[in-house]
Amino acid sequence: AMVNYKGYPCEKGHYCPAGSISATEEPCPAGTYSDRYSLHDPLDCERCPKGYTCSSGATTANGNVAACPANLYCPEGPSQGSEPKCPTGTHNP
Repeated sequence: AMVNYKGYPCEKGHYCPAGSISATEEPCPAGTYSDRYSLHDPLDCERCPKGYTCSSGATTANGNVAACPANLYCPEGPSQGSEPKCPTGTHNP
């Protein structure tokens, strides 16, 4: 069953704690994404997949989930802009 807060079904890429008044009350934090509706806790947002960066409010459809930039290493769950450089002697094509 969809959980609505005051008539607002929470949008993908966001979560809506109790008492929310908007379907985009809080974006999923950087390093996470969500393609599901009606989340109510940031822990419900999914970790960014390995090899990608996820900025705040990410869904797989809105462009906020992006392939890892060249020469950076993107393990599961990093936030955009904090990816470590590849170790010496390795590269990300």
